[in-house]
Order: sequence, then C-alpha cells, then structure tokens
Amino acid sequence: MEFIFNNKMKKKADLLSPTVLVIIAIAVVVGGFVVWIFLSQGGKLSGIFGQTSDDLVGGTNWTKIKIETEERDKQIDELQKLLDEANDLYNKKKYTEALSKYEDYEKKSMEYGVELVKLAKDRLNELRGNKLHAILDEVFRLYNAKSYDQAMTKYGEYLDESKKYTTFTISEGIYTKERNLWGVLYSANNLFNEKKYNEALSKYNAYLAILNENSMQEHKAYAESKIKEINSILSQPT
Repeated sequence: MEFIFNNKMKKKADLLSPTVLVIIAIAVVVGGFVVWIFLSQGGKLSGIFGQTSDDLVGGTNWTKIKIETEERDKQIDELQKLLDEANDLYNKKKYTEALSKYEDYEKKSMEYGVELVKLAKDRLNELRGNKLHAILDEVFRLYNAKSYDQAMTKYGEYLDESKKYTTFTISEGIYTKERNLWGVLYSANNLFNEKKYNEALSKYNAYLAILNENSMQEHKAYAESKIKEINSILSQPT
C-alpha cells in the first residue's frame, strides 16, 4: 500500500517538473495571443487565415459571392435603364436616337454576357432595316437624277452600315437589280480613283453590259465618259 502511494506521488511530482511547467506556460501565452488577435479582428479569423470565420462556413467564400451578386445586380440595372430609355425614344418616334440607344444596350449586353430580350432584337432589326432602306432610297434618287458621284458616295455609306449589322440581312427584294448595278459602278469608280485603270476599264464595260441588258441606256453616258478618260490616260506615253 505504501508502495502504491509513493508511486502516485512520484507521478504527480513528474507532472510538476520544470519542463512540463514551461510547456504549460508557453501554451497559455500562445493561447492568449490567439484570443487577443481574434478579439482585435472583431471576432473574426481574417488576421490569421486570410478569411473571416463567416467565410469558412461549408468551405464557401460567401463574401466573394455577395460581391459578385451585387455587381451582377448593378449590371442588370444598367441594362434595364438603357432598354427603358430606348423604348421611350422608340415610343416617341425618335427612331434615330432609339436605334443608337438599342445599340448601346446590345453592346453592354454582349459585354456582360446577357442575352438580348426579344423586344430589343425585333426593334434593332426593324430600325436597322429602315435605316438601310432609307440610304438605298437616297442612292436611288441620286442615281436617277444622274448625280452618279454622289450616288456612289451614298452607296459606299450603305455598304459601311451593312458591315456593322452582322446579325441583319436586308431583304433581297429591296433594289436587288439596282444594287447589283451600283455595286459594279462603285467598284469601277474605286479602281479608277486608285489609278488601276485597266481593272477599272473592265468594270465600266461590265457596268455598260448590265445597262444594255436592262434597257437602261439613259445611264450610259457617265460610264462612257469614264472609259474615254481611261483610254486617253492609257494612250499617253509612259
């Protein structure tokens, strides 16, 4: 019995040895330091782990998700504002301004990865079609007035606008024959201005052939004068 008692006393003495006491003291100090940091961060562990205690629920960064959601909400609000402004301009029959605003909406929607609403798609097609038709009407007017240079300048505007509208194709029934004719004359004029006279000559002759096929002799004089000018240039000694 005395042996057992002495053995228990020895174990207690070992527990209170200087080494054990030092370890306990270090643990207390470290623990106190961690508690101090925790309290100084408002009860969060961001100072230690780089994330708040709230963020660590289920391993999900809820703060990041919240920020992304708020940013998305701002984008949707911005798109809705642009769409509302475009619709308002359309309803007021301010079609030029409406088209510009719908295109702003389209651009931002693509930037934010948001699909266009059907109403915006329909009105973009409508307004773009109307704009291209109006340009072609002016080309037609100028061409029939035999203002060929001005007509071709306007036709160039039509071609430039058409390139912008990759999702829209103008009806093939709109000035189909004339667009073919104008396209050849436009190309011929560009080649002439670039001093590519042999190529321009070929295009002007192709243009005259189309006029003859369609009994449009009243428009031949312009091309014939250009051909005469080219022949004069080509006949000059180099």
